[in-house]
Parts: sequence; C-alpha cells; structure tokens
Amino acid sequence: MPQPIASGELEAKINAGCAVRWPDAPELDGLYALDEGALALLALYAAMPPKERTLGWPRIGALGCHVTIAQLVRLGGALAGYRASLTLAGAVRQAGADLPWPAQPVTIA
Repeated sequence: MPQPIASGELEAKINAGCAVRWPDAPELDGLYALDEGALALLALYAAMPPKERTLGWPRIGALGCHVTIAQLVRLGGALAGYRASLTLAGAVRQAGADLPWPAQPVTIA
C-alpha cells in the first residue's frame, strides 16, 4: 500500500505548474501556472466573446506568449483538468490507495 502523501506534496505539484504541448502551435509550448488566480483569469477570458485579437499570457521560466481567446479557452480547460486530476490523485493517495500522479506534458489538440 502506498504511503499517504506528505504534507505539502500536492501543493508543491500545483506550484510547479504544468508542461503543455501544442502540436498545432509549438510556439505556445511551455510551462504554465496552475494556481487558482491563473485558472480564474483563464475562466474569465473564456467568458469573453471570441475575438481575433491576441493577449499576452505568462509562462513559468520563459518569455510570455501571445494567444487568441480561443487558445486561452483551450489552455484553461487543459490546465483546470490537469489540476483536478492532481487534486483527485492527492485525495486518493491520502486515503492510502494507489493512484499515480497525472503525467505531463499535457497535449492540447
């Protein structure tokens, strides 16, 4: 049986961010934040009417990038899903069951 997760292990994984690969836009590949503030801002942008303009978005340890609202919506969905998977794995592991941490990179198709 796996050991329960150490205090802070889930938080450390969230703070480390998520590697994302964009096969159709490799210039957007990078490490993106998973904190609640970043995900809330992505959700806010997702509620905006789609426009063709681009917005700047930060990456961890690299220059930011310019993305369209449609790309931000896809990024937000991928990051929120990955964070939810981390949270689920952490809860299951804390309960003593064996569930591996979700893998990276996340591919946005």
